[in-house]
Amino acid sequence: MASKVVVAGELYFEIDGKLHEIKRQIRQKGGYPYDPQALNNALHKIVMGDFLGAGPSEVLTPVFTPGDLITPPRPYPALGEVFELTLQPISGLELVRLFGIDPTHWQFRGKEITKALTRKFKLVEISYQPNFVAVLKALKAYGRPAKGLWLKAYKEAYPVPDGNGPVGFADPSWRTPSGYARFPCVSTDGHSAFDWDGFGYGFDGGWRWAVEVD
Repeated sequence: MASKVVVAGELYFEIDGKLHEIKRQIRQKGGYPYDPQALNNALHKIVMGDFLGAGPSEVLTPVFTPGDLITPPRPYPALGEVFELTLQPISGLELVRLFGIDPTHWQFRGKEITKALTRKFKLVEISYQPNFVAVLKALKAYGRPAKGLWLKAYKEAYPVPDGNGPVGFADPSWRTPSGYARFPCVSTDGHSAFDWDGFGYGFDGGWRWAVEVD
């Protein structure tokens, strides 16, 4: 059996996006478009390491050299801890695609990243806020809300969630095909998502927000 490795970078986003798309499909109001029992059977095989019908011993044969093995991931930064991220060029619609969402008819009204950038950030908590406009107002006391495209760099640096609540990037530069504003966030279980109302419950104190620091 291959040594365990941490899934990070572009591959993490692609796998996470596919899982998110499966969840979207089974939750949609019109019903799941495929055979749900077949999905359940396929997921069971995948969980057991059986990919495309290949047995675990075959698909888990090591393909990494010792230098490829990744050390355990860093934990999420503590509140107020300054951390540094580097972001490679990326477009707003590319982030939508990485979330496992078809970007057709989405809009991005922010500034694209056209060259590699390095910036410093910290995570902050604010008290309960009933809506996103109130969140933006409360965050003014802590600094500049991080631009949403930096979520990609954050998840690459911290691929394993700590389970202590969502992390929001308070940048409503995205518009859904219906024209609704959205900002990107990482859910408690580590999935990438676009949100507007705290997943329907407002923004309690469990939310953490990324702000840029000098």
